[in-house]
Amino acid sequence: MSRNFGFFEKLGLKGPKPVIIFGNHLDQLFASKPDLEVQRMRKYGKIYGIFEGSRPIIQVADPAVIKQIMMTEFTEFNSKYPVTQGGHWLLSQFIVTQTGDRWRRTRAAIGPAFTAKQARSQSNKIAACVDNYLVPQLRAHAQSSAPADVRRVFGQFALSTASLCVLGEPIDPYNDVDHPFVRHSWPLMRAPTWMLYALQLLPNRLLSAVGLQS
Repeated sequence: MSRNFGFFEKLGLKGPKPVIIFGNHLDQLFASKPDLEVQRMRKYGKIYGIFEGSRPIIQVADPAVIKQIMMTEFTEFNSKYPVTQGGHWLLSQFIVTQTGDRWRRTRAAIGPAFTAKQARSQSNKIAACVDNYLVPQLRAHAQSSAPADVRRVFGQFALSTASLCVLGEPIDPYNDVDHPFVRHSWPLMRAPTWMLYALQLLPNRLLSAVGLQS
C-alpha cells in the first residue's frame, strides 16, 4: 500500500507526506480542495506530487506547462485518471476514459465532426455563454475573495454551452437550477466526492457488495 510513496522523491519533486491507504485524501477533511491546492502550491511550488491512495498524481499550476500538456503535446498525455474502478460498461466507451492506442483510434474517428470550421461556427454561441454566465460567476467570486468551486462553475458552464450549441436552447444553469436539462444532467456531473473516491479506490468486489456503482 505504500510501495509507490518514494515515486516523487526519485523525480526530485516535493509534496505532502502521504498516509497508508488514504494517500493525501485525509487533508481534505480540514480544508476545501481549492484552498488546499493553493496552500500546497505556495509550499511546494507550481509542480508537485500527491498521492490518491497509492496512486501518484502530479499537480501542475504553471500555465505554460498546462498549455504544453493540453495543446502542444496532448497526444502524449492520454493516460487519463480513471473515473471509476468499475461501474457501467458504457463508461469504458467514453473518449475521456480511454487511453493509449484505443484513445488515438477513437479520436481519429470522431475528429471529422470537430473541425476548425465547425468549431468557429459555434464560437459566437460559446462566447455568449462566457459573457452571460461564466464571467459574472467568476467576477462575483473575485469581488468577494471567496474560494471558487471550479468544478461546479465550469460544470455549469459546460451545460450552458452544450444546451446552446447542441440543442439551440439558451439556459442559465447557475440560476435556473429547475430547468429540466439542468435537473437531469447535473447529477451526472456532480456526483458526491465521497462516492467518486470510493469508486476510484475500492476494489470491484467490495463496490458490488455494498451496491455502489457508477
